[in-house]
Amino acid sequence: MTCKLDPVRINRNDDKPVRLTRDMGDTFNVTVILFCPVQEYYRRMWYIYRVPYVGAVPDWTKPMQKPRVKVDRRATVLTILPYSFTWGVYLFNFSVVVTTRDPRVPGQKGSDSIYVVIFRRPLNAVISGPSNITSNFTDGVTLNGNTSSDPEETDPLEKERLKFLWYCTTNRKDYDRQKITVISKKVCLPEQVDLKWTWASGPILTLSPETLQGGRVYFFRLVIQKTGRSAFADATLRVLQGEPVASISCIENCDQVLVLSERFSLSLDCTGCTAGRDVYRWSILTSSGQEVPFDWTGQTSTGRHGAYVSIKAFAFWSFKEDKFWISLNAATWSGVTLVLRYPFIIHHVPITIDCKIVPEKGISFITQFVVICTHFKHKNIVLTYKIIVPDVHGFGEISSLKENNFGSILYLGKNSTLPPSFLPVGVLDSHYALKIIAQAYNTSLGAFSQVNLYATVRPPTDVKSSTTVLEELSNFTMGPNSSLSTLLQQQDFLNASYLIYVVASVMNSMKTDTSLQADKIKLREHLFNQTLILPINTLVNISQVVMAVTKLTEKTSEISAFSQKLAIVRAWQASQALQDSHQRDKSISSEQIESVCTGILTTLSNILKLLVHYEVFEEPFHVVESLADTVLAVKVPENETTALRTSNFKMHVKKTEKWNVTKFFSTQKHCQNCFYPTLNVNSVASLPANAPISTMFCEFADDPFPWLNHGENILTQVVGFRMTGVEVTGDVIEMPPDAVEVYLIRKNLSFGTFNLTVGPSSEPYAVDESLAKTTGAFSFVVDSAEGRDVLIHILTDVSVLFTVSVYAGREITPKSFMTSYLVPHKIPPIANESDLFDPECPVKEARVVCLPAALVQVIAQRTSSSECTIAVVLQAPRFVINPNNKLVRISVFSTECLDMLGIQSDWREDTCVVGEKTTWQRVHCMCKNPRRAKRQLDIIKQANLRLRTHYLTANVIVVPNPVDLRVEAVKNVTQNPVTLFTVLLIMLLYLILAFWALHRDETDQYLREHVIVLLDNDPDDNVCYLVTVFTGSRCGSGTRANVFIQLHGTEAYRTSKAKYGKNLPWIGNYRFTEIKLHNTWKDPEKMQRTHANVMELRNSRMYQPLTQDEITIFKRKKRVKRRAFLFLIYILTHFIFLALLLSLVAVLRPTDSFYYNQFIRDQFSVDLAGVARLEDIYQWLNRVLLPLLHNDPNPTFFPDSSSKILGLPLMRQVRAQPGEITCLPAKKFVAGSLKGEIRCHPEYGIDPEDTKNYSGSWNRVSKRDTDQTAGGFTYRPPEKRWAYSSYGLLHTYGSGGYTFYFFPAEQQFNSTLRLSKLQKGHWLDEKTWSVIVELTTFNADISLLCSVSVIFEVSQLGVVNTSLHAHSFSLAHFNRKYSADSAENYLYLAIFIFFLAYTVDEVYVITQERTAYVQSVYNLLNFALKCIFTLWIVLFFRKHFLAISVVRAYLSNPEDFIPFHAVAQVDYTMRVILGFLVFLTILKTLQYSRVFYDVRLAQRAIQIALPGICHMALVVSVYFFVFMAFGYLVFGQHEWNYSDMIHATQTIFSYCVSAFENTEFFNNRVLGVLFLSSFLLVMICILINLFRAVILSAYEEMKQPVYEEPSEEAEAMTYLCHRLRSAFCCLCFKPRAEDEPRFFINMVYGQPEKKSRRYLGLKTRNINGKKMVYLVV
Repeated sequence: MTCKLDPVRINRNDDKPVRLTRDMGDTFNVTVILFCPVQEYYRRMWYIYRVPYVGAVPDWTKPMQKPRVKVDRRATVLTILPYSFTWGVYLFNFSVVVTTRDPRVPGQKGSDSIYVVIFRRPLNAVISGPSNITSNFTDGVTLNGNTSSDPEETDPLEKERLKFLWYCTTNRKDYDRQKITVISKKVCLPEQVDLKWTWASGPILTLSPETLQGGRVYFFRLVIQKTGRSAFADATLRVLQGEPVASISCIENCDQVLVLSERFSLSLDCTGCTAGRDVYRWSILTSSGQEVPFDWTGQTSTGRHGAYVSIKAFAFWSFKEDKFWISLNAATWSGVTLVLRYPFIIHHVPITIDCKIVPEKGISFITQFVVICTHFKHKNIVLTYKIIVPDVHGFGEISSLKENNFGSILYLGKNSTLPPSFLPVGVLDSHYALKIIAQAYNTSLGAFSQVNLYATVRPPTDVKSSTTVLEELSNFTMGPNSSLSTLLQQQDFLNASYLIYVVASVMNSMKTDTSLQADKIKLREHLFNQTLILPINTLVNISQVVMAVTKLTEKTSEISAFSQKLAIVRAWQASQALQDSHQRDKSISSEQIESVCTGILTTLSNILKLLVHYEVFEEPFHVVESLADTVLAVKVPENETTALRTSNFKMHVKKTEKWNVTKFFSTQKHCQNCFYPTLNVNSVASLPANAPISTMFCEFADDPFPWLNHGENILTQVVGFRMTGVEVTGDVIEMPPDAVEVYLIRKNLSFGTFNLTVGPSSEPYAVDESLAKTTGAFSFVVDSAEGRDVLIHILTDVSVLFTVSVYAGREITPKSFMTSYLVPHKIPPIANESDLFDPECPVKEARVVCLPAALVQVIAQRTSSSECTIAVVLQAPRFVINPNNKLVRISVFSTECLDMLGIQSDWREDTCVVGEKTTWQRVHCMCKNPRRAKRQLDIIKQANLRLRTHYLTANVIVVPNPVDLRVEAVKNVTQNPVTLFTVLLIMLLYLILAFWALHRDETDQYLREHVIVLLDNDPDDNVCYLVTVFTGSRCGSGTRANVFIQLHGTEAYRTSKAKYGKNLPWIGNYRFTEIKLHNTWKDPEKMQRTHANVMELRNSRMYQPLTQDEITIFKRKKRVKRRAFLFLIYILTHFIFLALLLSLVAVLRPTDSFYYNQFIRDQFSVDLAGVARLEDIYQWLNRVLLPLLHNDPNPTFFPDSSSKILGLPLMRQVRAQPGEITCLPAKKFVAGSLKGEIRCHPEYGIDPEDTKNYSGSWNRVSKRDTDQTAGGFTYRPPEKRWAYSSYGLLHTYGSGGYTFYFFPAEQQFNSTLRLSKLQKGHWLDEKTWSVIVELTTFNADISLLCSVSVIFEVSQLGVVNTSLHAHSFSLAHFNRKYSADSAENYLYLAIFIFFLAYTVDEVYVITQERTAYVQSVYNLLNFALKCIFTLWIVLFFRKHFLAISVVRAYLSNPEDFIPFHAVAQVDYTMRVILGFLVFLTILKTLQYSRVFYDVRLAQRAIQIALPGICHMALVVSVYFFVFMAFGYLVFGQHEWNYSDMIHATQTIFSYCVSAFENTEFFNNRVLGVLFLSSFLLVMICILINLFRAVILSAYEEMKQPVYEEPSEEAEAMTYLCHRLRSAFCCLCFKPRAEDEPRFFINMVYGQPEKKSRRYLGLKTRNINGKKMVYLVV
């Protein structure tokens, strides 16, 4: 009996997966056929698994738990309910398991599976309405995608999850089914970057009227997206053309005949045009319609592509007389092209006049000048003459005025000869020259001619006193009968104003005199008052008043407070009058208005200088607004920005259309205080998009509000801005921008920064070169209670990545660490995240670290004090070797933006905030919608404020007294040689003055008001002698001569007393010395004893004549004293000179040069040893050289280095002339043998060098001197002006050759292609001798240049030998202002002074000693030293002038190879000479060390042993040559140490000092052992020891003779030491020591050899005054 189960199968139509949506249900039936009579267990089960894709095998052990399905009772039918499964792929498995009762009958199993995919329905994108839409240009269009949906969602809220994207194009092909060509030029609006319509983000796209250009078809597409699905819908929109109506209107110079001397301004009046969308093009046409060439950029202030055009004065001066048309071609946004014309006529009316002034020289207010004019043509035409005295020296400037002739009018009338008149004082800087303009007008034709006259007008104070001049000025202007009063009564206002102007000119020319100051102030105040009487109803009157007021305000020290107010009121009235005149009379040109405005501007500037902190003065700011309105009134929209400038005030005015405000100002780049307003075109509905908006932006160099708070912390300039608009009705309304960004430049940038000392890190890992760091640290104290962010600006040119660590407190420990920042070179710092505080900070600028107020608060909490100390550590990859405080500067500061609308009680801090671009140099302020500052508006209403200018500035609080933590209290002496030399010089001067003072004290002790009492005065003498010495007839006269007095007597004396005095001065006002004798009476016994003592004294040795030995001793002492003085001078100058030389060595920085040379060698030596063939040179150039020369991130700099390449790197080839070379080996072969096959390589220096030019190949000789073809090979001759040589391993080459330049600023690919072309053209071949690559680099961090030469030489064997030469050097700058450079300049100056002194001294010594000069070894040493010194000086100047010429050549042509190698070679020679100079200078020290006995003994021993030394040297030289020759001949072919004579010589020398290296002798070990053994025996054991024996024997023999010989140096030193000890004893009040210390005597004089034979023998000594001869046995 068996059980049978047929295959289980889930019923389905096919084997494909079942696809259902979530809202769909389905039923699965299973067919199971089972026959099993003995069944015990029959199980039927459904399992459902979730799988990633169809076909995936599930984990059968993990079915879904309790799926939402229905299964019938028999489990063969499964029903899937709607929404029971989420989207995905499922595997439904039905399994059957059967077991039997009979163990002999096996059970049965079966199963079947089916994949079910629950999928999402596609999205449904719908644009309501028709797909093809036609619209008028003036109508709006709405595209509604609200009916788009997701069929899977039933919840209306889920519809909001749809993402709507709109696209628009004018080319249907940009839509290819579902694919969209987003990056396309066929955009619908010019401001679109691509096809995306970024102005709509929801389901509805609304197009306002006139949004799209008329007459075009647009294709819109709506794309909806959700959960990876997308759908789209398209709509086509056809916009019809509009119907614009336009005409051209004239603004200025509107007569039919154009006035050529005035501006010509036109505008387009258009109804139906779209501002900002239309495209305009202005042209000038002849009467026949041809376009006239015209400079639209230079001769217009608006260009030719705007709705307005303003043509400058005299732009049509060169046009011929004819009728012309101004044509405007307007391509409107409505789709219609308009062509409009405006006619004008050019007519030239020649007027020729000649004028002169009589006299040409005179004195103001004294000389009366006459101007005489002559008219040559059209005698019957009556001309109007205007004589102007232009006075714009020191005036403000307006940028739109090409030439400003503003001045006071001297005469205006019909007469050609003027009445005699006074002239103002001329310009002092021009030697009182005065310019006068004479103009002749033809009023009927509107033409004029102008002549410039010049006169010299000096001030009246040249001939009169200031008091007299001031009285005359007062008489002319004050009082009812004065000239000024008379003119005013006669209403001759032109001459009255001119008189005030002349008087003001004279007053300004007078020097400041305090006694007249009050009178001047009073007179000036009176004149200001008189200007109020003058009318300002015409342009002439306004000009006269402004000129007079401006001249009166020129000298600010003489203006009273009342005068200030009068002047500012008159300036405001004049400005308003100009506006009224321009509105009434359109014939007044804009240039005339602007010319007068320069006077108002100057007056305003002068008054601003007088603002004080104790008085509020509001009136000048009304003038600022009025002046801006006046200038803007004569401007057309889109005109150039007009700048009004004075020394302390600037104003920029601009008129532009409303739609262009934001766009125009956002493009301003080159500005100091930059102003970026944002104005919404839809703001203020009463102003259309093309409404003109006037903008004024002013800058104050000094604080214009000194009476407000924060004055001491305002370290930026104060700026102000105002924006106004004009409505259609003509009303002017305020237009505050929606947002404003202002960049305020800092004042006094040197204040608040300090130099930070950076140096190598002391951490242990710095041993690794790649990990070496440069660090610097500083600390500062900040008050956390202020709640401000602290900014740290790192000012440096070093482009490295800094790591800035912040610590709480001054101690830098791990516990005090707070946070750190990465500070790159060109991007804002990156702060590390911290849980302690919010690192967010508004300032995000490169190199500016912002410490937020939250961090400062946390540090304050740690230190428990509001004033907390913060330490900051800077760390970067190593860029300095020694500590340096010149490369990095630090500024620590806080800042806040202040603003004020009009003038208020104080600045406000709550409207504007600090922007992210704030640095130490400028403060970035951002003001959001300033018109909505409600609190400010309330204050304004309360104050009834009329000023509408918005003022901005910044409050900069500099953190005081930062501490550089690396600075040590005492610097290393090597770092501060100037201080060392100064201290040494002070000590030297102190010692000299101390000795001189002691000497003078001893002398004055006997001379000052005292009489020398002779010791031999006998009381028995009864004769008194009065000796009078006359030294001159004047009081205080003295003599430096030696005065001798000798008395001869026959009674009292029989001997002659020789007494003399030296340097007899007169102390006080005495003209004689009075000798006061004491009481002559004495006791007889006492007189007898005194007489006996005197007689004994006369018989003593003291009164005996001097012996010859005593005279010799005295002379010797005098010589010793003189030698001691000279010895002191020489030794001091020697050591000072030696110190200068050592300082010079330090200045040359050999250590830095070594490291820089090493760096350069490391860069260029890569793979250099692998170059063995000519082909390898190309590989090295491509692999090594080109990556060094081409650095894309930083062109002309080495990669990852601050070394800049100067000029162009050069590669040149030196090659032989073409042709066969006859070889000696070839001549030895007979005919028919190998003779024809042997060719020799030409040899450099023997065979001729090739110097021809070739055209692309070595086979084609160019006929030109210089081949201009791209592939030519051009020979560059050797440098003549800057000659230098290149030293290779084989030869020395000149600077000529066939050149190839590298261009580091270009891409590397360019050089690769050019090198490839060289290689293909066989630039290197068998004729090549050498290839030399040369360039020069400059490292600004260490101020070193490095000349690099890489030389490839082809040897006669065909192998390429390589050599690399790098020499670093610096250039001396003699015009720099830094302290370190000044010290260097002083060092050079001191060395040059020593050179002159040494030269003079040596010449003097030679002239004194003559032939004996050459007999002294020390003289020869000095002469050699001076000669080398002279050579060094010559080389120094040679290098300096050579460097100047080379640097100038580089600056004039940086795109060429500059031979800095010539300077490098001179520098190398100079360093070698300096080495010899230092060597000889140190060697000269032995001359002064002869004061020591041992040194004299050593010198004498060498001198005595010199013959023996020479003989032994000859023997050693013979043996040395024997060993050298033997090694070269025997081992030369196999051992490098003996491969040539030089190497053999070096090896034998090393053996002599027992440096036995590389002694393997692999070729012949036996001979090698014998060679070394014989060398040891002969050279080391015998000859070297004989050398020593010769010197030692002489040393022993000379001990006693050297002891007995006198030494001038020892005597001088003994004398100096004795004097020094005496000086110290006097200073310390100690008794003088009689004898020198024994140690000193032994060191200077030595000890006798008592056991030596030389100590015995015949001796001579002076005993008791007699010369005695004795014998020592």
